[in-house]
Amino acid sequence: MSETEYRALNPDGRAVLKAAEYLPPHETTDDAYPLQLNTGRTLYHFHTRTKTGRTPQLNAAAPEVWVELSAGEALRHGVEEGDLVEVTSPRGSVRGRLRITGIRDGMLFLPFHYGYWDTPEGDHPGKDGGRAANETTVTDWDPVSKQPLFKTASARLTLVERAQGTLSPAPTTTASAPADPRSVPPTTGGPCRGGTPDRRIPGRRPAMNGIPTVLRALYYGERAMQEDLLSTAERHPVEHEVHHVATDLARWSHEHAERLARAAEPHGLHLPNPAVPPTAWQRTERPAHALEEPSEPDLSLLSDLRALHLAATGNSLYWEMLAQAAQATGDSCLLELSTACHPQTLRQMHWTNTMIKTLSPQLLSKANGPHEADGSKAKQ
Repeated sequence: MSETEYRALNPDGRAVLKAAEYLPPHETTDDAYPLQLNTGRTLYHFHTRTKTGRTPQLNAAAPEVWVELSAGEALRHGVEEGDLVEVTSPRGSVRGRLRITGIRDGMLFLPFHYGYWDTPEGDHPGKDGGRAANETTVTDWDPVSKQPLFKTASARLTLVERAQGTLSPAPTTTASAPADPRSVPPTTGGPCRGGTPDRRIPGRRPAMNGIPTVLRALYYGERAMQEDLLSTAERHPVEHEVHHVATDLARWSHEHAERLARAAEPHGLHLPNPAVPPTAWQRTERPAHALEEPSEPDLSLLSDLRALHLAATGNSLYWEMLAQAAQATGDSCLLELSTACHPQTLRQMHWTNTMIKTLSPQLLSKANGPHEADGSKAKQ
């Protein structure tokens, strides 16, 4: 395509996607190799893992090569989740633990991230067989871009040994999720620490910034929110919705405090166990307001809901600060924490606001009723 032809398409600097006719794989299946092999990525690694493989949390989430097969093909081949299997093509083979997924029948999948740089052999398969997907793929490339294919092959699958309790290393949180989620435990990559704390020099205090301040304020804000929700539930047992919902929402704040305490450790901040009794909590004083000590008993519920709404709003602002700081510093642990917890705090705000709007007409009118009646008598 010439420059004139390109500009005539008015792409505004963007690439032009052109449709191409379908071309079947250069290697088709047969009796010796009845399955179509496809290679691809997993969320936790990039290319050959020279960086992600050295990140403990990412490596723990997907530590080794695996093989994916459909439930139907697993039944036909007599293999089960976690079995050690061998995938063989006309060029070579790869061994890995089996993960039964929702992949299409007739297909095999191998992640291509696993080579030999982190094995004793260094650059070739060892005594336990190959782990690099490109041991099996076709040596082919695009005729225009010259990019190698390294994508497909015909293959067969054979059983090497039964699992006997050994789990497949495939993550459960990506496209390699098991067809039966009850068959394997969920993937965890280990404790998050973010980028900076892991690289600090032993014995040296971590560099201080504003993040510990926000973590501390949010931690005690969530603990105060938990106490206030439980106190509100206890004070208003006859208001069934308030009593039960406030009790449930308090659990969220307790979980937030627990997670914040764990997340604060890498930042040099040691927060007490959330199980400590409320008398030991560090609390900040709230500003006084007109409904703090209502003269009318019916206003006490509105007073409590107003205090809860203000507390949830304050915590929400701290969650927003923490999320923005985590994004700026590349702290994936704090960003994940904020993403998980902030929506629950927003729901606490929404609930208190809804209850205030629902109950205000009833409670305020009832509280002011006698005064209105006295006024009407005086006018008569």
